[in-house]
Amino acid sequence: MSDAATHQLAAEGPAAYERYLVPAFFAECARQLVDLAAPQPNDRVLDVACGTGVVARAAEPLAAAVTGVDVDEDMLAVARSKSSGVGWLRGDATRLDLPDHSFDLVTGQQGLQFLPDRPAVVREWRRVLGPGGRIAVAMWRDARFHPQSAALSRAFEDHLGPEAGAALRAPFAGPRPKELRALFTDAGFASVRLRVGLVPVRFGSVAEMAEHEASATPAAPAFAAATEETRITIVDELAAELTDWVDDDGLTFPLVT
Repeated sequence: MSDAATHQLAAEGPAAYERYLVPAFFAECARQLVDLAAPQPNDRVLDVACGTGVVARAAEPLAAAVTGVDVDEDMLAVARSKSSGVGWLRGDATRLDLPDHSFDLVTGQQGLQFLPDRPAVVREWRRVLGPGGRIAVAMWRDARFHPQSAALSRAFEDHLGPEAGAALRAPFAGPRPKELRALFTDAGFASVRLRVGLVPVRFGSVAEMAEHEASATPAAPAFAAATEETRITIVDELAAELTDWVDDDGLTFPLVT
């Protein structure tokens, strides 16, 4: 989710993100994260880099209070339109304007990989946790585990330029498991558990994947500016590369956390 200036979306991006990518895979990722985090009825929950609020909304009925923080005001505008029961705040994940020890659970879905000073972020998360507090984070594994997304980023880079390709690679550029564990142990967490998760993805077609990923990511302007011929070429190349993942209902593959 969004919390880095380099990965903020264009004007229509947050609405497209909520409309296309949340049902395609972010909602299921949020469900799995909240199940693992297991918010309790008395918990005060903070969702950092909340984006349009899919995790915060999933936690809301289970906890005493939920706050969502994101640096992107356009993302928060969509979040506010979806739930009035969550407290939505604009803020920087490395400098949260929140009191010490004010939360019982901190969640972060697909945001940590976009933040350049990850140790500072994790220390800040620890600061706002009360005694016995806990953190639950979901982050995509690296590109080795996501050949479908790697194919999409290559096609965008080849036809739309390096910035478009980089925008689609960024979600898979987070720390690997050993580095991720060290982030939390170095911040003072005594118990750190890693768990591999599988999130099923479903698009109606290869073309739908390309269009929805483009419209809901920072690659949107480049894709919108491309000629129709270029967009068709991108889809044709992807379809040839992803044929093994196409069935009678469209395109499906797993994302790995």
